Amino acid sequence: MLWYLGEDYDGWRFVYDDFDKSVEFLPVSEIKGSGVDISGKKPFGVCNDYAKLRVIGFQAQLESELLTYHVCTYFIGSVVINMSLVILGTANLGLDFCSLKSGNPLDISVRMPCYGFDDLRANMILQSIPVEMLYWILDLKSRQDFNGILNAYHGLLSERIKLLVPVIPREVNFLNW
Repeated sequence: MLWYLGEDYDGWRFVYDDFDKSVEFLPVSEIKGSGVDISGKKPFGVCNDYAKLRVIGFQAQLESELLTYHVCTYFIGSVVINMSLVILGTANLGLDFCSLKSGNPLDISVRMPCYGFDDLRANMILQSIPVEMLYWILDLKSRQDFNGILNAYHGLLSERIKLLVPVIPREVNFLNW
């Protein structure tokens, strides 16, 4: 069965498949146009299993309940994007941007919030995600499925990234896990 997780973000929704535990962030118009039957809506859960997350590899920051986990690094054109999972009571997906040439942080000057993302600082945006998405991204990383991670966001973190930040979309290149 398919379920909506959480609220609508500018016409996009998290969709959870309880058969394979996959989660995708999709445009509502495409969901409705596909004729897929959504069973209902579930709220975001609280992510508080810190001991388990630390065993997986999450790192505590500044002796607080903030945990971070590097997912991958990739680049689009001359912009390097570091993707991480960030936990502080709720699960979040973080993207920070820097120059491929200099390695310096880039001020992305975005119009936030949009698509559930908000700017944390000049070069980083953060999106609150369902716990199910956190575990889906961890599963995809464990299989080293970079395309699967990007597909879970229906291109919003790759060829559609111009919807989030003023990055000129070009070919996406994986750098490292």
